[in-house]
Amino acid sequence: MLKISNDSLLAIHPGYYIKEYLEEENMNQRELADRMNTNEKQISLLLNGRIELDNQLIEKLSLALGTSNSLWKNLNDKFLKTKEEIEKDSRLEEGKSKQKSIDYGFWND
Repeated sequence: MLKISNDSLLAIHPGYYIKEYLEEENMNQRELADRMNTNEKQISLLLNGRIELDNQLIEKLSLALGTSNSLWKNLNDKFLKTKEEIEKDSRLEEGKSKQKSIDYGFWND
């Protein structure tokens, strides 16, 4: 998933930016896979937000796209942190909904 959001937060997977870059540069997945010495399946998973960046993938992206490692590390860290906050908020909201549905009438007896 490339974008995850709630009412106040938006997490954008690094694959979103890579996909935008490829479109802008008129580069296809095969070319990026070749540059990164990987396969198109891994590139597809990355571009669709189905895998997260690890140090090896960060290094390969940096070399293939002429960027810094810190760029991809920071984008990935921000995505993971924001995603975690969104998921935490979602669990809290779920808990609130469940709590509202509980009949506390037995305490009054």
